[in-house]
Amino acid sequence: MSDTFLVSVIIPTHNRERTIMRAINSVLSQSYQTFEIIIVDDNSNDNTVGLVNEIEDNRIKIIKLSSNQGAAKARNIGINESSGEYLAFLDSDDEWLPTKLDKQVKMFENADEKIGLIYSSIIIDLKGSRNIGMVAKARGNIYTAQIYEDQVSPTSTYLLKKECIDKIGGFDESLPARQDYDFVTRLSLEYDVDYVKDALVILYQDENNRITNNLEKRIYGHQQVVEKILNNVPLNAHKKKRDIKSYHKYSMGKYCLQNNNPTMGKKLFLESIKLNPLRIKSLILLILCYFPKKIQVLLIKRIKYIKRNIINYISLVFDKFRLNN
Repeated sequence: MSDTFLVSVIIPTHNRERTIMRAINSVLSQSYQTFEIIIVDDNSNDNTVGLVNEIEDNRIKIIKLSSNQGAAKARNIGINESSGEYLAFLDSDDEWLPTKLDKQVKMFENADEKIGLIYSSIIIDLKGSRNIGMVAKARGNIYTAQIYEDQVSPTSTYLLKKECIDKIGGFDESLPARQDYDFVTRLSLEYDVDYVKDALVILYQDENNRITNNLEKRIYGHQQVVEKILNNVPLNAHKKKRDIKSYHKYSMGKYCLQNNNPTMGKKLFLESIKLNPLRIKSLILLILCYFPKKIQVLLIKRIKYIKRNIINYISLVFDKFRLNN
């Protein structure tokens, strides 16, 4: 494969002097070398820009904003400054593995024209302990599933055709959070997606400045994305809308519970059950909210164990039935 397609790598950053070089070096170390790096500094007041300016590589361009405008705006500015046929995004506290671009560009070369985005599985680094995070599973037309739950790994895994931006627009700058979920949802209306099964990105979760740490902002952003989704559901599809709302209330409540806010979780689980009384997951997690954290963890592990055994039993029965027929 010849390195004939230019990839524009967009790195938004804000006060990331501790991690920016790790991110940039992971791009410079790619086996696929036909790229430009556009770093959009969102008005950092540390030495982020100084460190970037020390790098001697004419493929790197830095844009410094005079005021803090948020990651969505920074990404959109990077998109507008890009020259590549493909776009990739890298958060400045994440890291790519060396074959990330090579594998995704190669997949695009052999992909159907309907494919607009290719992503990958991820590795989660939690204070030095690494495990496989989200495993890539969804491909093709994902819109029906996407309106319930994000099917695609985080932004740092994306490689997409630049033409997608011309059709669907960039990241929604009005959203305080969940811009990536909104972006993929809009993209999946127009394009199919595919994935590289391998984990090609390391997401570090020991940093303090991720927007996901701001629970209220994330929940508010999530609610706004749901409203946008509902606007595309037919007006007479009342049951469908209630089901979508119920699932997202469950999803937001689960996030609250995971982030030590059972009070907000209770409220969301109750709203989920009110919209769909058959949402058993919401009922189970609502009950868990009334237990201490340590008991919650033990019960969740037990529930997962039981669920796994049930799935294994069903698979075993199915296999026996298939062999006997």
